[in-house]
Amino acid sequence: SAVLIILMYSFAPWIYRLFTTDSAVIVHGVHMSRFLLPSYFIYVIIGILSGALRGTGKVLVPMLLTCGGVCSLRILWLFTAGQIYPGINTIMLSYPVSWSITAVLFIVYYFMKFPGKKKEN
Repeated sequence: SAVLIILMYSFAPWIYRLFTTDSAVIVHGVHMSRFLLPSYFIYVIIGILSGALRGTGKVLVPMLLTCGGVCSLRILWLFTAGQIYPGINTIMLSYPVSWSITAVLFIVYYFMKFPGKKKEN
């Protein structure tokens, strides 16, 4: 994901030019991409831990954490921070904020559920 993030960050203007010639759309699209791409690795944590938990047969908790963290937190963010600081940057910030909180919840749950083997002396 790091390689793709770096490539997409670097070539964002040219990627947008594949889809539009409108310079305003390109400027806004590049701004949004470069705002969100650095934090996209956080979502990888959610995907990996969610998949690992589902692979062990634990499907309810990953679903609840994903829906609650990624969806509900984002809606809560938009109704609170979005009202205080209206604007596209506040809306975009809802993604890394909700991903970060959800990733922490997944990490905590994963290590509580699977603490690992204890070392034998």
